Amino acid sequence: MAASGPDLSPLPPLPLPRPKAVPAMHSIAAASAHLPNMRLLPGCAILLQSRVRRPAALHQAACAPAGLGTKGGWRMPLSGVRVVELAQIIAGPVVGQVLAELGADVIKVERPEGDESRRWTPPVWFGAAPTFHGVNRSKRSVSLDLTQEDGRAGLLKLVRGADVFVQNLRPGVTAKLGLGPAALLRENPRLVYCDMGAFGHKGPKRLDPGFEVLFQAFSGLMDNTGDPDGQPMRMGAAVCDMSTGLWTAVGALAGLRQRETTGKGVVVNTSLLETAMFLLTTQFVSHKATGKRPVRHPTGSPRVVVFEAFDAADGRILITAATDRLFKRLGLALGRSDWAESPAFEGNAARMERHGEIVRDLQAVLAAGRVREWMEVFEAAGVPASPINNLAEALQEPPGGGGGGGGGGGGGGGG
Repeated sequence: MAASGPDLSPLPPLPLPRPKAVPAMHSIAAASAHLPNMRLLPGCAILLQSRVRRPAALHQAACAPAGLGTKGGWRMPLSGVRVVELAQIIAGPVVGQVLAELGADVIKVERPEGDESRRWTPPVWFGAAPTFHGVNRSKRSVSLDLTQEDGRAGLLKLVRGADVFVQNLRPGVTAKLGLGPAALLRENPRLVYCDMGAFGHKGPKRLDPGFEVLFQAFSGLMDNTGDPDGQPMRMGAAVCDMSTGLWTAVGALAGLRQRETTGKGVVVNTSLLETAMFLLTTQFVSHKATGKRPVRHPTGSPRVVVFEAFDAADGRILITAATDRLFKRLGLALGRSDWAESPAFEGNAARMERHGEIVRDLQAVLAAGRVREWMEVFEAAGVPASPINNLAEALQEPPGGGGGGGGGGGGGGGG
């Protein structure tokens, strides 16, 4: 079954040669003639066409990164790199998607029934669950039954022509199938093998499985999220999965760079737990310094003033005047010259002592105006701020956000 829409040529015969440039989008209808035990999966047409379905701005950003222009067009950073992705759900597929957006030719290998996330419905969108579409953009896809010898042989054919291999199956599964790092590096000594775990690759829990929310609970992320007097809460986004995918992509890039020097492949080990712990870096340092459990804050930071949300007349607005310079700008924008000039408000420690007073005064002023009115004030003053949007509102914002006053953000947070 071929994808409808764009003209999609078939996969080249296997074993797959290393391409000199990123191939055009392909149909995999003819691929079963070249790999045993392989078939097209429902919804794969959408997977293959996703480059033309995504927003134009994102397409331009992916296809035309700064500094990579050539006379004949844009050459992607990972042009000529082939990735085999034996991954499912979110964390592993994120790796392949990031590398694909950088120009790699990514071949996603799925079990006969497809990636588990295809069936995380409702809703059904273009034949699969939104979760699947969200992290499988810009890839090609094949189905192999790795419980069968010919399926494993087919995967090895793919691996021999690959630069990067990504897997996030349940810990221990690839070893049982004979597809662990040592085995695949014997097949392809130049392979960068990205081995994604749950609790890490050492220790008593190294073979335990896990999902996003489990690591939010285990690491302390949930305990650091929510109202100070309420129950621990799950963070609304898949922060552990997505971040582990990004870290693994960074590891893959480092592995490719090291291979240029040594000529040899490398194993990249990452895990969801290590990522979750990294996300709490500032909280762990604070705990080490004070011996106290970090205090939760529902919208900002308990250690920085001003760094939280306030009620305006028609919604909520978040202000991050987290430095002396930004706090002075905030004061001048609101007619509070004392905030800009008085030593009593100089330095975050001094402002922390007056946290209740500052928040009370800010709330009284902001309640009298509408969110968009205040956004105009803060943008003009260079004070970073944002409306608290829902998803539909966020999608209506102009490219680049269009709101929030620039000026010195510098990331920030203080956790």
